[in-house]
Amino acid sequence: MLKNWLRSPKHVATAVPSSRYLAHAMAAQIPNPSCGNYLELGAGTGAITSGIIGAGVAEERLWVVEANPELAGVVRKRFPSTHVLEVDARNIDACLRDNQVQAVNGILSSLPMLNFSPTLQIEILSSALALATPDAPLIQYTYGLKNPLAQETLETLNLTGRRVATVFRNIPPAHVWVYHRQNGNQCPASSGGT
Repeated sequence: MLKNWLRSPKHVATAVPSSRYLAHAMAAQIPNPSCGNYLELGAGTGAITSGIIGAGVAEERLWVVEANPELAGVVRKRFPSTHVLEVDARNIDACLRDNQVQAVNGILSSLPMLNFSPTLQIEILSSALALATPDAPLIQYTYGLKNPLAQETLETLNLTGRRVATVFRNIPPAHVWVYHRQNGNQCPASSGGT
């Protein structure tokens, strides 16, 4: 993990894997883990993945995006029945459709959104939300003190969010945010990316 962070600090959130306490705080926001498919963005070494599965999401119903081949290999080894996709998160809607996934009931993100421009945030999240059910939560953690999504992102994607937890037993301490689409409105179609 340290090697990947040193190589690309803007795309790897931290040099230290997330704690089980943060994984639990994220997974606790899943409304109904026993039903439907779930999507995880930026799995890293699988710390949050472990929490999602521990909360009751079956490995076979969890779709994990990890673009780094080395980290994707770690997740595949730890969770062999989980669907690990080495794709750009901006293209996840097309990838899920190719895999016959009709809908996801929730999205959990470990991507370092504070490091991303509003344009990149919108590209990633519009793709992720394209197959989300109207009431599916977007669960995001951040190390920053402010909302990790830009105002432009919230307005464009019609999202409202709130901080639901602060996890001090993590290095560094993290904040968990949950977002919902206002009135269950669909997000704009993904424009894709490279």
